[in-house]
Amino acid sequence: MGKVLQLNELRRRKTRAYRHRFAGHMDRFLAKFARDHLPCNFEMLRHLYTEQLITEHEHCWDYLDFRDSLVQGLSSSLGATLLGDLAREWWFDKRYYTLDEIIESLVTSYILNRFALPAEM
Repeated sequence: MGKVLQLNELRRRKTRAYRHRFAGHMDRFLAKFARDHLPCNFEMLRHLYTEQLITEHEHCWDYLDFRDSLVQGLSSSLGATLLGDLAREWWFDKRYYTLDEIIESLVTSYILNRFALPAEM
């Protein structure tokens, strides 16, 4: 009776527990989604981006700008598809993830080449 419930802490613990429990499912889902929807690897995409900047007479390129452009592009072009596909998964609960967090995770894994098949590495 003497305990004060801290709802923020309770929510944080539930979110952390949920994400830990289903992290493998999310990683496998993102790997499959990337293989199905992202046709080229990161190095090829980076090369195309730098070529585009050269044709626009830019003197240099910034990794953070490129990453932000990639996040915005994926969010606008594949965000609805990604959420729709995730909603069909039995383990996914939208209360514990935002679209921005999912897209960031997808981009990070894509850049680190976690989705490559063994022959591609």
